[in-house]
Amino acid sequence: DAQLRARRESELQKIGTATAGGIIEALQALANVTKAAIVENDSDSTVDLRPPHSFEVYVDALNTTEINNEIAQTIYDAKPVGIRIN
Repeated sequence: DAQLRARRESELQKIGTATAGGIIEALQALANVTKAAIVENDSDSTVDLRPPHSFEVYVDALNTTEINNEIAQTIYDAKPVGIRIN
């Protein structure tokens, strides 16, 4: 069953929270978050104005101060070691 396989893969991503899939899973588990995506630059040089070894997170959610704070904290808690917060 395709849905079961997709759900299983999604659940396995939670194990490694510092992965793109793990961060997306953590964000989508928040109330009022409908979609999340990550764009990574894992190269040693700047790509599309993204610094080396960085990522950007895009979240579609109800815009409230409370959810914005939860989203920010979730990203901060799940970010890989060595990634600087700007």
